[in-house]
Amino acid sequence: MDNLTARIANLDALPALPQALSRLITLLGDDDRDGEEIARIVGSDRALSLTVLRAANSAAMRGSVQIHSVAQAVARLGAGPLLRLTISQMSGQVLSRAGKGYGLEGQSSWEGALAGGLAAEILARGTGVDPAIAFTSALLRDCGKLAMDALCGVEEMQRVLAAKDGNQCQMEFERLAFSCDHAEAGAILVHAWGLSDDIVSAVRWHHEPAGAGGSLLVDIVHAGDMVAAQLGFGIGLDGLSYTLDEAAIARIGISQNRYLEVMADTSVKLDEFISELKAIE
Repeated sequence: MDNLTARIANLDALPALPQALSRLITLLGDDDRDGEEIARIVGSDRALSLTVLRAANSAAMRGSVQIHSVAQAVARLGAGPLLRLTISQMSGQVLSRAGKGYGLEGQSSWEGALAGGLAAEILARGTGVDPAIAFTSALLRDCGKLAMDALCGVEEMQRVLAAKDGNQCQMEFERLAFSCDHAEAGAILVHAWGLSDDIVSAVRWHHEPAGAGGSLLVDIVHAGDMVAAQLGFGIGLDGLSYTLDEAAIARIGISQNRYLEVMADTSVKLDEFISELKAIE
């Protein structure tokens, strides 16, 4: 792991997480989510300020009074929705480039990230896990594919993954073929970005939740990932190579019927959310 950390740290091609985005993500762990602090952080970043103002004045949110300040925008949107919106749009600039070695092109990676995030948010409700943290953890879950592309090369990744036996465990295959898997690489990347240990753990174990020792957040991110894949989002050369961990589903406490409802709700909410993002561009 130490060797892998050093290899990732020395990669020039990997993007840094914008400082404002990193700080906003850390605010997810604050129970009060101080609107004044959020407004200050947003206001310090011109592009982010414009995003928030557009969102507050979008057709979906517009009231009778036009919003002209970041503080007013935060008050109108609410801290939770604002965090989700800004985190999604800003991280999209990073995550949309992930997974080319896995056969993901165009917006496939980004749509998969969003679908998993929205599914995790839905699954987290009523469990005691903060839906905003579940959303963000699942949104970032496959960021390690950025590192894998850079470490191993896109063409080599595609060649090796295309030759994989369909019955072989994807994570074991990656470890044998590349000396690491994308979840390990992602956890190192998220840690380097300065994000919380909970998010690091969710990224590290989202395909193998048993390794997290019963973390409900990890279980939820795992289930969100599977929902996204089963809906057909973020499907690359590895997309259908993962197995739903029934023990994780049991720990979340949802039935098969509820799981199917989450899939349907995720599909609807993804369409709505993408429309919201397009409306503020």
